[in-house]
Amino acid sequence: MTDYKAIADGVIEKLFDFEKATDWIKSKETKEIKISYKQSQDFDGRMFKCEYVIDAPVEKVVDVIMDLEKHLKWDSSVKTITSVEKIDEEMGVFYTVTPSYLAGLISSRDTCDLIGVRHIPAKDIYVIYGMLYNTR
Repeated sequence: MTDYKAIADGVIEKLFDFEKATDWIKSKETKEIKISYKQSQDFDGRMFKCEYVIDAPVEKVVDVIMDLEKHLKWDSSVKTITSVEKIDEEMGVFYTVTPSYLAGLISSRDTCDLIGVRHIPAKDIYVIYGMLYNTR
């Protein structure tokens, strides 16, 4: 059986390594969001970092992300999302399909995603993370 907790720990460790990097290029910043990007060392392309300030209780934010019906209402980049395996209240494996864009020039994508939320008490933050696996 796959050790999803270990995968999540690795993802979060890598996120904190990314956070320490000083070569992020600011793309957009408002009082609610900061978007930065940098060249990836893991693949040929850019990686993006989005930081949000959400004026809502953490429990409501987690509910909107992890509840599939609510997720579909706010996330227009998702056509369908199905739970494959619920690991615990804050982590699950999901099968996600995106819509096509630009009259089909960008085709629909389907991925298997490990998505979760983790509270990091030492930093007094919540990390919402995802690890995507292309199924094609």
